[in-house]
Amino acid sequence: MNDLSGAASLFQVFSPAKSPFYAVILVCVTCMTILADAAHPGSASGIIMATIIFSLVASTYFKPSYDDPTYNLSIIAARSAGMIGSVICLTILVNNVDPGVFDSSSRKSVFNGELRFYHFVALISLFTFVAMTFVKAKPCQAECARFNMIQFAVIYSALLVSSAGLFAGSTKQDVPANWIAMGPIEVLTDGLGGLMTAFAQLLAPQIRISQNELAHSLLLLTLLYLAANVTMLRASVQRGWIGEHGRGAHD
Repeated sequence: MNDLSGAASLFQVFSPAKSPFYAVILVCVTCMTILADAAHPGSASGIIMATIIFSLVASTYFKPSYDDPTYNLSIIAARSAGMIGSVICLTILVNNVDPGVFDSSSRKSVFNGELRFYHFVALISLFTFVAMTFVKAKPCQAECARFNMIQFAVIYSALLVSSAGLFAGSTKQDVPANWIAMGPIEVLTDGLGGLMTAFAQLLAPQIRISQNELAHSLLLLTLLYLAANVTMLRASVQRGWIGEHGRGAHD
């Protein structure tokens, strides 16, 4: 009986009725990755990017109702999803991007600054979700509207992994030998430029957007999404260890 109750609670955590946007984001980032190498993507990148931004904004303000045990279970599931996404991101970066520091004029060293920034974001993400071990749901007498932990973690991980994958793919392409990346500055400026280019494609489909710009655009959205949600997270959790079954019995 307890197993059935646990399965029902887990279904509530991942239920599309409570988390309707993470499936949209998963499909969008998958399509974005597929289109990265397309010869004539047309306005598809702009349409997908607009869908991603709409889903991110909507998911931030969509707060389903949870009781305390189910919400604690969602925190545990979100913690695992976020840690998995961060580790996959680091694996993609380590396995597919050669930082190269010996020849400043070669393609191998061009992306060194950007790679360090991607590593930094992935590590911060990993530590953030590990820290969720020490939070639990604030007591609520009945079901009440709360920050959607699992949707946040799945969406954030999907954006992080897809941006790392696109970035790794972009480092395999030919770039000017005298072009030097500036790390965070390059990521943020290229990300903003990529977003503007993607939306410009809606009016002028012939405009091309590079895979590097797509990667940085998704990473920029990832960071903005994280910043917007961290402050909202505080209202639904308090400091305290979540027990084995998500009851949050210990302070």
